[in-house]
Amino acid sequence: QSGDVDGKPMGMVVLLLSATARLDSTGAIIGVVSIGQDITEHKSLEERKMRFMAVVSHELRSPIHGICGLSDTLALTEKDPTRQRKLKMITNCSTRLLDLVSNIMDISSMRTKSLKLNIEPCNLTQVVEETVHMLDHATDKHGRPVKRPTVKLVNDLEKASLPVIQADVHRCTQVVYNLVMNALKFTQQGEVRITGQYSPQTGEVCVDVSDTGIGISKSHLERVFEPFEQEDDSE
Repeated sequence: QSGDVDGKPMGMVVLLLSATARLDSTGAIIGVVSIGQDITEHKSLEERKMRFMAVVSHELRSPIHGICGLSDTLALTEKDPTRQRKLKMITNCSTRLLDLVSNIMDISSMRTKSLKLNIEPCNLTQVVEETVHMLDHATDKHGRPVKRPTVKLVNDLEKASLPVIQADVHRCTQVVYNLVMNALKFTQQGEVRITGQYSPQTGEVCVDVSDTGIGISKSHLERVFEPFEQEDDSE
């Protein structure tokens, strides 16, 4: 709240409050003990960080859009199959980079509760098929194939006969891509398998990504759902 402290003006203060009951010898509640922590500076830094991320992400979108458009146009006019395939890979990679920038902007939107979904007909079988094709040719930051020669990427989704659903196609693609990418990254040998099922009774569609990799330790299960956090920080 605003006011004067020792004759000096004081602005808005953000407090993090925690409270616990105070009990007597019989266990009856006789009061409350509260502790307040001033997090005003922390809150201000967090807001500035989110604004900076939003501005930088916005500035990055234009040149990446240009790369996507130019590579896609060149691929359409290129007659050589090998060059055409490489141009399409450039388009796919730049699209993924654009998605990453969009994710950063989305975090800012979610903090302000302004994130909007674009609901439209979504063919999950097609989404997974395109994602699998993309990851079959994907490389990591060192230029090495994401999918190791000792790992099989199996798409069994066609067997599920999934219906077309109403969803945000872009978000669904992001989720599938991230799940399969992480599965490939941490699977040394064996397989990464994508399956699905549809329940007419409940109207629910389920897509599962399973792998024979190292998994996630129980102590890190909560951490991986935090923004910019992952169990393995090696890449």
